[in-house]
Amino acid sequence: MARCVVDAINALPDKVTEANAIAVSKARTAYNALTDLQKAYVTNLAKLEDAEYQIANPYTLGDVNNDGEISAGDALLALQHSVDKIVLSGNDFSAADVTNDGKVEADDALRILQYTVNKITSF
Repeated sequence: MARCVVDAINALPDKVTEANAIAVSKARTAYNALTDLQKAYVTNLAKLEDAEYQIANPYTLGDVNNDGEISAGDALLALQHSVDKIVLSGNDFSAADVTNDGKVEADDALRILQYTVNKITSF
């Protein structure tokens, strides 16, 4: 039973949207139905909790620091992540991944900067 829950959680994407809400809800329901002993075998609970957080707290692409504006500061955070100076996770990571390739790299920082100076109008 725990293996099924682990598999359901592993099937969730790293970047969760409202389109994934049903799968996240089903994974949570399955987890909650486990006994305490079975729950101990679910080693990826943090991924489920992160998915729930992403659904409850939507993000704006490019607004890495979630201050309501897309600015050079957001690009700086993306760049710092790309060189392992900081670690972005959850919605911060998702907001920084403007190229939508599952990674935050210097190209994401560049695109955020281009957006801030109106060189591009969307991600």
